[in-house]
Amino acid sequence: MGRGAGAEGSWPKTARAALSGAGGRGDGGGWDVTVGGFWCTARPSGAPPLPERGWQLRVSAAPAAGEAVLSAVVRVLAADPCGFRFAAGQECLSVLDSGTDEPGSTGAFITVHPADDAQFQRLAAELDRATAGLPGPVLPADRPYRAGSRVHYRYGAFAPPAEPGDDGEHRPVPRRPGGERGEDARGRSYRTPGRGRLPFGASGAEAVTAAGATAGATAGPGTAAGSGAAAAAARRRRGGALPAGRYAVTAVVRQCAQGGVFLGREASGGAEVVVKQARAHPAAGRAGADARDALRHEAALLARLAGQGVAPRAVELIEQEDSVFLVQERIAGQPLDGWVAARLRRDDGPGVDWAEAGPVAHGLLDLVERVHAQRLVLRGLSPGNVMVRPDGTLRLVGLGLAVETGRPAGPAGTPGYRAPEHGPGRLAPARSRVADPAVDLYALGGLLFLLATGHDPLLPEDLPRARPVPERLGRWLALAARTGGTARRLAPVVLGLRAEQPRQRWGTARVRAALREDSPGRTDATRPGGNPGTASRSDAAGPSAVPPRPRLGGPRRRPAPAPPAVRRSPSDTTGVSGA
Repeated sequence: MGRGAGAEGSWPKTARAALSGAGGRGDGGGWDVTVGGFWCTARPSGAPPLPERGWQLRVSAAPAAGEAVLSAVVRVLAADPCGFRFAAGQECLSVLDSGTDEPGSTGAFITVHPADDAQFQRLAAELDRATAGLPGPVLPADRPYRAGSRVHYRYGAFAPPAEPGDDGEHRPVPRRPGGERGEDARGRSYRTPGRGRLPFGASGAEAVTAAGATAGATAGPGTAAGSGAAAAAARRRRGGALPAGRYAVTAVVRQCAQGGVFLGREASGGAEVVVKQARAHPAAGRAGADARDALRHEAALLARLAGQGVAPRAVELIEQEDSVFLVQERIAGQPLDGWVAARLRRDDGPGVDWAEAGPVAHGLLDLVERVHAQRLVLRGLSPGNVMVRPDGTLRLVGLGLAVETGRPAGPAGTPGYRAPEHGPGRLAPARSRVADPAVDLYALGGLLFLLATGHDPLLPEDLPRARPVPERLGRWLALAARTGGTARRLAPVVLGLRAEQPRQRWGTARVRAALREDSPGRTDATRPGGNPGTASRSDAAGPSAVPPRPRLGGPRRRPAPAPPAVRRSPSDTTGVSGA
């Protein structure tokens, strides 16, 4: 989403029209309303400059209710003037609610800058009354005024001066009154300011504990509420802020406006679980679907795949207040990219040794075949969505993008593993507007490439002429095959699966046959003069593999440029990668 003037939406006109009726209620009798593309700022005319820091009020809204929330807020601020800013249009608000913007701004539609603590308290109560009943998300970086309120608050910098950083970019740096650098308490979760006065007359630990109890009631699991007696009291006040009171959350993996992912245990038996939360109203994607619908969809997929040895077991789906919680079995192990990175050794050539890579290659093929047998297309297959368990078996996690074969489905996938027909900015042909198993075959080829080379199949821009991607990957595989046994075995399969045309990609039957070959690289598709054929869609042939020692051009002793670096993840034993 651009931040330039062209990004302006329709809501600045709404604000100007509402403020124009304020008459003499604004300082100086008017308002200054300016638009900077994504954001619109309004200030009473003649108002003194804002302080560098203080308490802020932030109001959330669902995109469809944005104009109603803005109108309600403007009516309050016209009667009790102070500066505020808001997202300039519905598309801008959708970006905020999606959680793709900076973490501290996620879901924050309107930010109000009260002149002092007294106005802060007045406006908090008035804005809460004015927006009651209107839909909007919880802001994970802020504290709600009350459970279920659209009004939130935080303490931080209003408009600190910008200073150049190490990279030359100018960023706001808050300063204390004496001039020393100060802390701006922004981030992914609410942080109480050090020794600053707390709002609403609360003091010290009482305010922190009360705020923790409120957050637990609205944000679900994973909210820290202190320790010892204070934490126990907070848990009692929020009536067991855990899903259905049956699960104890032990760690927060991720939080955003849409919800979060948490680790936990069953309160009765102590079994480890993963808890996914989806809050009301934030859109799960550009189509505008509610995040709760997406989580219900994932729960249905897990139920459909139960007993197949493919994915975690769904324990239960819980509807609680404005959230949906999916409790599922926790898969111990590492995501595939971390597993690969831990086995790369410079002395043994590129990729993972075939003794370890071979079983994983067969396991990946098994997973894809079992999912396709259920007439499902994963659409999001990537290293982060494959867990390698301690016993070497594999499980898929994060199945929210999967849909039935043939159903309408837009572009999806991870760069390097996303099929070319789903590339960004590409006008999708008719065949890619429905879920097609060929996109999973392309991603499977990327996973096998990772095993063979230790790298994601990401290629830099090819200038001055763009060579075909299979040709470039073939050269990379041929180089890896000089010293890597896994690359020699998997090169024909990878190139067969990575064909740019979906109908030319190898089917799972052909992949399995190639993996069983005693002499990889000698199939019909790779023999000189061989005819790969395209007998059927499910077993179509891809491009031929490149021989182990291609003529790369230039002196043979000249080292080839290093491929792009692999994404080397640290070991992950949470079982929630890709969730």
